[in-house]
Amino acid sequence: MNSLTGSEVERAERSELYAQRQLASFARADASAAEVAKAFYVTRNAKLPRAAIEFRFDEEIAGDGYWPLVGGFGAAFESYISSLRNLEAVRRSTSVVKGLTDNHLEAFETVRSSAAALDRLGWPVNWEQNVQKILETTDLGVRKGKLVSRLDDLPEYTTLSEEMLLLGSLTFYHQDRVQGEEPRPFRPKSLTSHSRQFEGITMHLCQRSDRVPDRFRYCSEWLEGKGGRTFRIAI
Repeated sequence: MNSLTGSEVERAERSELYAQRQLASFARADASAAEVAKAFYVTRNAKLPRAAIEFRFDEEIAGDGYWPLVGGFGAAFESYISSLRNLEAVRRSTSVVKGLTDNHLEAFETVRSSAAALDRLGWPVNWEQNVQKILETTDLGVRKGKLVSRLDDLPEYTTLSEEMLLLGSLTFYHQDRVQGEEPRPFRPKSLTSHSRQFEGITMHLCQRSDRVPDRFRYCSEWLEGKGGRTFRIAI
C-alpha cells in the first residue's frame, strides 16, 4: 500500500476544508431561500417601476442550462434598448398636458414587440417595469398590456393587481370590521409574497355610499376575513 506524500496530504486537507465550507454555504443558502424569495417577489414585481433590465428565467432550459445561446440575441437586445430610448425620448419631448398621444402608443408598441422578440428567443425581460420607470412622471401607465391614461376612461371594475400596475405601486389600504362595531381606520399594506392573495380581488369605482376617504378611487365590497371579521381594500 502506497503512503501519501506530504503534498498529497496537504491537498487532501485543503479539499476537505473546501468541501466543508461549500456545505456550510449551501446550508446557509437553503436556510435563507424563503427570505430571498420574498425579496425577489418585491423587486421583480412588474408593478414596481425599475430602470434595471432583468432577464427572467428561473429554471433551466432543456439542453441549454441557464444561458441559452441563440442566434440573433445580440440584435434583439440592441433593438429592445433602442425601443426604450425611443419611448423615453417621446416622453421627454411631449408635454404632459397633451396626455396620451399617437407617438406614445407607437413607441410603447415598439417596446412591447421588441420584448416579445427576446422572449421568443428564450430571454424574457421585465419590460413592464422598464416602461413604468420611464412613464412614472406622467399620467400614463399600463393596464392589461396596453398603454392608457391613469386619469381618463376608468373602468367601473378592476382588480387590485391591475390598478397597482397602472399606478406603479405596491401599496394598498386594508380595513377591518367586527360585526356590530364601527370599521377600523384604513391601514397601508404592501404587496408581498405573504399578501399576494389580495391581488385578484375585484374593486369598483368608489361611490359616496362606500364612505371611504376621497383619496381612494377604487374599493372592494366587504369580504369575509379571519376570526369572524370582514374586510375591504382600497387604492
